[in-house]
Amino acid sequence: MNDWSHGYDVSEGYTYGFRHEMAPDWMDLCARLGGQEPPRTTPGQRFRYLELGCGQGIGLCLLAAANP
Repeated sequence: MNDWSHGYDVSEGYTYGFRHEMAPDWMDLCARLGGQEPPRTTPGQRFRYLELGCGQGIGLCLLAAANP
């Protein structure tokens, strides 16, 4: 299989960059503003989520490095 795009839609370019909306602290704030209890009840508490198809993955790598 020599075609690197096999299985991928390459008709549009994938996005690059960081989206602050994916940061755990931002998600906590949005949950509280929406009247919900966030998944993390204390800052620094372990947090997991799944990112599906959000560009090149650069933002996820940055978040993983900033929130070990």
